[in-house]
Parts: sequence; structure tokens; C-alpha cells
Amino acid sequence: MLVLYIGFEKTKTTLDDLLEFFGKYPNVLNVTKRLYEDRKDPERKKHFKGSVFVVFKDRDSAEKFMDMKSVKSPDGNEELIRKWQKGKYLNKKRLNLIYLN
Repeated sequence: MLVLYIGFEKTKTTLDDLLEFFGKYPNVLNVTKRLYEDRKDPERKKHFKGSVFVVFKDRDSAEKFMDMKSVKSPDGNEELIRKWQKGKYLNKKRLNLIYLN
């Protein structure tokens, strides 16, 4: 498995939008929507950070995604920020992985 960090500015994107969007690419195993807690809010609501972790089945699939000249956000309005994610960061964080069927 190989994990990519994908960032974009639109923070109103729903999890369903993300699952549908990344489900179009081959060998995507899961997508983790990154959230942050608003500490100023008494209810401590969680908000979308504007980035996700995408897990690919193998290196070849991840490389094909990274080698694409352009990948636009789910709404098509902005270019996605794509980076390789290092395992140490993922081991530090407790990620809830949403598996694609």
C-alpha cells in the first residue's frame, strides 16, 4: 500500500464527493478526510482541513496518479496538490480509513 497526501482549498467538499471522485481512479483502497477541531467553539466542532490521505493498492497505481499532468478538484475548479506521504507521519496519527467498495 502507498499513501498520497492530496490537498485543495475547497473546504466544503463532502466525504461522498471525495469517495466518488477518488473511486474513479484504479486501485484506490481508501480515503481519509483530514479534520481539525475548532478549539474556540464551545461545541468543539470538527472542520475539513482541505486535504485527504489516499491509499493506493500498489506503488504502480500511485505513481500513475502522481504522473498525471493535471488532476483537478472534485468540483473541477482547482489543481490538486499531490505529495508522497511518509509512513512515520501516518504511524503517529490515528486515521479513520473509509474503505471504497
